[in-house]
This record gives sequence, structure tokens and C-alpha cells, in this order.
Amino acid sequence: MAVWKSLDVASDIKYINVICKFMGLAPYKIMKGSFSEGIEVDYSVRNNIIVIVWSAILALLMLIWCFPITYNYAHVNISFVDNLNTFVAVPMISVVACIAILINLTINKRKISKFFIKISHIDNKLSCLYIKDSYTNCMKFQENADILIFLFVLIPYIVFDIWLWIPEDGSYILIITLRYGHMVDVALMMHFCACVKVIRKRLTMVCKFTEEMRIPSLTAPQLRSLLGDICEAARILNSIYGLLILLELTRIFLIVIVNLHSIMNLLSKSPLVALSLIIWKIMALTELIYIIVTCEMTVTKLKKLTFSIHNILFQKFHITVDVFQQFALFLHQISTCGLEFTACGLFKLDYAFLCSVVTSFISYAVILYQF
Repeated sequence: MAVWKSLDVASDIKYINVICKFMGLAPYKIMKGSFSEGIEVDYSVRNNIIVIVWSAILALLMLIWCFPITYNYAHVNISFVDNLNTFVAVPMISVVACIAILINLTINKRKISKFFIKISHIDNKLSCLYIKDSYTNCMKFQENADILIFLFVLIPYIVFDIWLWIPEDGSYILIITLRYGHMVDVALMMHFCACVKVIRKRLTMVCKFTEEMRIPSLTAPQLRSLLGDICEAARILNSIYGLLILLELTRIFLIVIVNLHSIMNLLSKSPLVALSLIIWKIMALTELIYIIVTCEMTVTKLKKLTFSIHNILFQKFHITVDVFQQFALFLHQISTCGLEFTACGLFKLDYAFLCSVVTSFISYAVILYQF
């Protein structure tokens, strides 16, 4: 007999939540409550004092060392253009990390609590429809592959990169602070993508339920309620991370574009340093692609759900007028729900945006190479 396993948002994000605590981005605790209550998010100062103090220390360090880092890096470049680029690109790493920590420490705590409680309510509704967690261990491993890359690829490379960029006077605090800021920025992106995956998982379960539905009944109102809650969760997530993702994408754009001139100059004079810059740019592009693909794959689930509902209405079953009307309303809701992920409402995080960004990168590289 198969073991019943309901969806559990606390289990879905527990690993990335641990990483975010070390990065100062998660000053709260997620605890399992009763079935009716779902989960509880404790963001009180008293119960999270250690994480809050750690987050405040990190934000202060990023703020204090931002300009010394810029001054230090301005002397390793070789031209005025490189120095000018450094004054824009390098501080952005620490600035984004500092803003992310401060916002999550203050404004976003209640919103994050609201998001996870909303997901917990969705899980309860899925359980009432006898929709269980059907993700296999292989699928769960794929969902957490970014965490393994962070731990076993990014962190070891950062240790090497710190050694590579330590100045002659041995003052390693600046470069450690800068690279820690890098890790905070990456952890921020990973937490956002983890929350998007949480939404995608619930959409996947709804799609599977409609595909396997043998005899349509009056479950359409429950499905409509579920979809409304999922779209509301996406809107809450946009309000939490909209500004932070905009800043993160700006940082990625600067890393890839602004210091491209430095790479071309350093290729012949300092190949190892140039290689380090190239690797960081590859990582930045990987972050951008990962964000876009994660969001696009989630939105695409709606198209699959639309196909399943069309199957119910026109192909598979002989259904009553009431059931037909309910599923027709559900189909209309799918087409108008507006499930999307945006960067502060300025642009959608989809493949069209990715294509435009990659095109601008290639155009800039071609122009720079010619001149």
C-alpha cells in the first residue's frame, strides 16, 4: 500500500533556508503546525535574535567596506575606462547584498510569512482533493541541484579567487567581504527561484490531477479557488523580490557588460586574472538564465493545464451542463489570471526578455572588439 504524503512547503525550502540564514537573508523560522493551521512563520526578534544580529553585522560590513573595496580595485586596473567601470560595477556587489539583507530584515519579514502561509493553505486544499506529493527522489534532486552547485562549485572557486586577488600587502579582508557579497547575491537569487519552484510544484500537482481525472465532477470551483491562491502567491512573491531581482539583474548586467573592456586588455598581460573575470561573467550569465528559465517553466505549466481542461470539455467525457459551465469558467480564469514574474513590474522574466538581454550583450561585445 502506497504511503500518503502531502505537500509540505517547510520541507521544500529547508535546505535553501539554511543557506540563506548563513547569508543573513532569512531572519525567521518556519515551523510545522497542525493540519488546519499548516505552517507557522516566527519572525519575532526574541526567537531569532542570533540570526538578526548576524544579518545586521553582515549588512554593516557590506556598507562599511563598499568604498574601500572600490578604492582598492581602482588601482589594479590599467586605464581610466577600467577605473571608471570599477567604480560602478564593484560597489554594486556589496550594495545589492546590503540592501537585500536590510530589506529581508525589516520590510519583507511579514510578506515572506504571508507567502509561506498562503502556500500552506494551498497545500491543505490540495490534500482535501486527495492530491499528494508525487515528486520522485530524482525530481527532488533536480530541484535542489543548484544548492549542490553552490556548495561544491561556487564556494571552492571563491576560495581560490580570494587567493588570486589578495593584494601584495596581504589585506585580504576587502576581497573576502566582496566575495561574501557575491555569495549573498547568489543566495538571494536561489531563494527567489526556490519560491518560484514551490509555486510550480503546486501547479504541477493541479495539472496531474486534471489529467488523471476519470469522471469530472463539480471539482471546478475547488480548482478555481486553488488557481486563485496560486496566482495570489505569485503576486506576493513579486512584491517581496521585485526590487531585489531588479537590482540583481542590474548587477549581472554590469558584471557582463561594463568590465568586458578589462578582460580584453588583461588577456595578454595577466591571463590568470582575465580567466577569473571570464569565469565570473559566465556565472553571472548562468544566474540570469537560471532565473528566467525557472520563471518561464512555471508560467508554462498554465498552458499544460489549459490543454487538460480542453481535454475534459471537448474530448474525453460526456459531462453535464453544470460541470461544463464550471470548467468553462475555470478555463476563462486560466486565460485571464495573469500569472507572471516581474522585476519590480518593469519587465517580465520570460524568454523574450532573455533574448533581448543576450542580443545586447553580443552587440556590445562585437562593437568593443572592432574598436
